[in-house]
Amino acid sequence: MTIQASSTATAPVQCGDDLPFDVDRGSVVGPVEQLRGWAAADPSAPFVKFGGEWITVGELDGKTDRVAAGLLKLGLVKGDRLAIMLPTAVEYVELIFACAKLGIVFVPINVFLKGEFLRHQLSTSGARAVVGDAAAMSLLGSQDFATTSVQFLVGVDGNAPDLDSPPMYVSYASLAEHGSELPEVSVRPDDLMSLMFTSGTTGLSKACKLSHAYYFQVARMYIAAEWVAAGDKIVTALPLYHAGGQIAVLMSALFSRSSVSFLAQFHASTFMRQVHEEGATTSWGVAAMAAAVLAQPESSDPPMRGQLRLAVWIPLDIPRQEEFERRFGTRVVSDGYGQTEATAICLNPVSEERLPGTVGRSASLIEVRIVDDLDNEVPDGETGEFAVRPLAPGAIFSGYWENDSATVSTITNLWYHTGDYGRKTPEGAFAFVDRKKDAMRRRGENVSSIELEVAIRQHPLVDEVAVHAVASPMTEDDIKACIVARGERPEPGELLKYFETHLPYFCIPRFIEFFDELPVNGVGRVLKHQLRERALGAGTIDLTGDRYSLSREKRR
Repeated sequence: MTIQASSTATAPVQCGDDLPFDVDRGSVVGPVEQLRGWAAADPSAPFVKFGGEWITVGELDGKTDRVAAGLLKLGLVKGDRLAIMLPTAVEYVELIFACAKLGIVFVPINVFLKGEFLRHQLSTSGARAVVGDAAAMSLLGSQDFATTSVQFLVGVDGNAPDLDSPPMYVSYASLAEHGSELPEVSVRPDDLMSLMFTSGTTGLSKACKLSHAYYFQVARMYIAAEWVAAGDKIVTALPLYHAGGQIAVLMSALFSRSSVSFLAQFHASTFMRQVHEEGATTSWGVAAMAAAVLAQPESSDPPMRGQLRLAVWIPLDIPRQEEFERRFGTRVVSDGYGQTEATAICLNPVSEERLPGTVGRSASLIEVRIVDDLDNEVPDGETGEFAVRPLAPGAIFSGYWENDSATVSTITNLWYHTGDYGRKTPEGAFAFVDRKKDAMRRRGENVSSIELEVAIRQHPLVDEVAVHAVASPMTEDDIKACIVARGERPEPGELLKYFETHLPYFCIPRFIEFFDELPVNGVGRVLKHQLRERALGAGTIDLTGDRYSLSREKRR
């Protein structure tokens, strides 16, 4: 996940006021400890909302005790894995805390997975139970469980799948029918809280081991950076099966004693009105959502100037940041960078100066270096790989589940290597250059896919674009641009003339293909591995041929 920079400043926020920990020190407070402590101190405090009425922290604590008792009744114990295949719903949050109270490891699964992708995650995680809605139960009804450890399917909507053999089906409602008494379970900060699968852009997805301490430390970094402050009222449509909704928003709200309203779906025409009517102080989303909001007629904007403390859009280009700030009268925050393995790598504090073109400074509990292939730190301004290490226990992931070779290959010399290229600026901030696997080399030059996409997107008839390398007989890379047109498709010859005028010669794509839409994941990231697998499909146009060259004059 890459987040671009904002250029304006705002006043400091006293985000540490009334918090049960010091955001700048090394104490560790587990999610369950925080939930129980907050519920004891202020049980009527509103915490989460999924349409309808607010659910208080006391109500959530009590309900998750009952759900945990039901999980025990199924025979699940500390260390077992429970997969959650739900859209945004209160049951999702209940399961997160119920599992945490027992030391059960929950496995968030993207609701759009099916077939081999779903089987891989169920099999790899070793989940003994899967909780899902009606759509998930329908998919699971045709799933081959022979290579999995699944013994129970738990249905939220009461629709049992048609199964000829185990696993056994139980209703989610029945879990809360066994009282609320729980045994004492010793859960350490370094015990696993979840297995969260990566996007799998270089092969089958890997499961990141995330500890209870990780959920605290990441939230602590967002609070220290003032992205979430004590007493905030947050509105978001980010899904709970991704780290953005589950950790950056939910856990930051928990540890800052804030409240968050989760929207089941995002609708561009109503989102800002929902934010306004909720009386929110902060909104969170991804860049595609912001772009869709800004595409709505300005006359429909609600009167909310001064209502929001800030709006978090991940990522968002600077022109759109400025337009959003103008229209809605709020600071926009987009300057940060992270991954599932390390959700908070760079998080520029809201009260500090913004450095346009960067992803901000290192997060409060992370040390960042830019290194070469031998792990030597490169000089400021030079491109290398982001390498990070934690300054507090649990600030990054604990390795890959049952994949020691992948863990060893990414963590060398005590540094986690992100697979992303970046640069360090003289001011001490960091600029994201490209994903290492997305970088291309052509005509003896390194080509940044991010920079090339930004340049191509300036064409008036290009709405979205993703570029990637394809194999070239010249041993380096040829470049393919996958384009979504803005209305009428540009003529290939006209595009080539535009490229010759606006791009360095070595960046000019040899191939183009037009798409109605690009494949993206739940947080709006383009799934480039799908585009690479497509390679030179039937709709691919060869713009230049393999003997294309330009005079020195045109290369300038």
